Amino acid sequence: MRLNIYEEELTDEVRLVRTTAENTGIEYYGVRFFLKSAPELHNTDTDDDRSAVTFWFGDYAFCKAFRDRVARLLSDPLADLGVMQPGDKQPPDEKSDDGNS
Repeated sequence: MRLNIYEEELTDEVRLVRTTAENTGIEYYGVRFFLKSAPELHNTDTDDDRSAVTFWFGDYAFCKAFRDRVARLLSDPLADLGVMQPGDKQPPDEKSDDGNS
């Protein structure tokens, strides 16, 4: 599965969240990125049902490893990451994200 989130949809709010599965008692940790959403979509002040993307982990150590991987990725210049820039032409032997050549 691929999920595209665009810069215009992001907020500055990121939270570490924790929940316990009722049926197993296992505790899960998540890194939640909140997205912009219209206020009329929210029913109550007590239920935080804002739009968000959460990466779930079964161990807090994995949350820290995820943070470290993202930090390492973003600390390198884009050119060193092989990221295509606007106007770059895609090599003919690679397919675009939508599956078309």
